[in-house]
Amino acid sequence: MTKASHLYCLIFLLLAAPALRAQSPPPDAQAAATDEAVRREANKIILRNNLQAAQMAQQQGDVEKARRLYEDCYSRIAEIGELAVPNEKQQVVSGLVTVLFIQAHRAEDRRDYKRADELYHRILVVDPGNPSALAAQRENKKNLDLHAGSMASQELIEQIPTWHTNEINVATTVQDGKLLYEAGKLDEAEAKLKEALRQDPGNVAAAQYLKLVQERRMADATRRSEDLSGRALVEVEKAWDVEQRTGKYEQRPNPFNRTNLVYTSKGRQAIMSKLDHIRLDSVSYDSLPLGEVINNLSANAKNRDPDKTGINFYISREAASATAAASPYRLFETEVHRP
Repeated sequence: MTKASHLYCLIFLLLAAPALRAQSPPPDAQAAATDEAVRREANKIILRNNLQAAQMAQQQGDVEKARRLYEDCYSRIAEIGELAVPNEKQQVVSGLVTVLFIQAHRAEDRRDYKRADELYHRILVVDPGNPSALAAQRENKKNLDLHAGSMASQELIEQIPTWHTNEINVATTVQDGKLLYEAGKLDEAEAKLKEALRQDPGNVAAAQYLKLVQERRMADATRRSEDLSGRALVEVEKAWDVEQRTGKYEQRPNPFNRTNLVYTSKGRQAIMSKLDHIRLDSVSYDSLPLGEVINNLSANAKNRDPDKTGINFYISREAASATAAASPYRLFETEVHRP
């Protein structure tokens, strides 16, 4: 080969090199393609496993679980590509449509026509033009229009599961309070029962057990008071028993005599005060007229009275003459001035 031929070959290779480099993908693109292929294969494996589990759940009557699995399979088919898994797609669509029909019929049975309409719409998305779904949707639409205004709003209907969950939580809290009450942990039981009443003020069981907690508290307080009084009585009896056996008696205050105050009306207290202060050491009225005796007694009473009001003396007109002669001191009565 001549030098000119070598030169022409070298020029050809130089011109062809960029084209060859353009035909081979870069390393990053190759890695991305490899990852995509691996992901698709993994999705196929998961698809087949979930499809088998969905069919098993459908046979066992667990419609809700079967639907969740069929929906997952349907989403994976969209990622993998329908042409890659045609058999799996046919089985998934058939199974999903079947469980959706079951759920729609159940919704109609409980007169939840709005929910049934949503399920029929989903069937037509998965299997467009399904004649059974179209016919069922039309009939359901008639029922929906017929019962318009006679059903609760969908917002409240959707809250029913939440209400049921709250009822379960309250019932569990009441049972916790009951167990704590029976175990004697009154503080913890009271806290649980009050929490249950806060969540459900009309809960009868919580109110009853809370009342039992309060009654036990009162019974415990009464028992402690009785025990304390009993121990005090025992101590007094022991002290008296020692004195009786030894013959030595000591003067000591009575522990059960808490006070010497007389709780009575103010008028009676004033009378008692006058009786304590108005006292005569000796009395002698020989041969004095009755009027002078009364005047002297009145003057002495007034002088000894802290209020300086004294006592009024009245002659008894009802006394018999014989009685007056036998007992001259009954010829008059006294009246204490009340403030």
